[in-house]
Amino acid sequence: MNALVMGHRYWSHAIVEALASHVHGALIDAHQLVCGVRGHTLMLAFERHRILLRCDDCGYESTGWRIGPPALRAVQPARRPGVAPSPRLPRAA
Repeated sequence: MNALVMGHRYWSHAIVEALASHVHGALIDAHQLVCGVRGHTLMLAFERHRILLRCDDCGYESTGWRIGPPALRAVQPARRPGVAPSPRLPRAA
């Protein structure tokens, strides 16, 4: 029988886990309320492909910045002001 003895009552693991989950959620909410009043305690955090700011108190995370090799972008030909682009002729088949 999976049960924890607390006083003279038996508490199943499911009840204890549900209670712990609710208490954890309430603590996170309390931390977020405090951060909402006095501001976040932001610390620089590093992940594999990202640098971000994370609050030490409530766990809030900024969107951060991607790091790693630069993404390839399509290069557009430069346009000169006042010069119309030359018309393109259809290719002969």
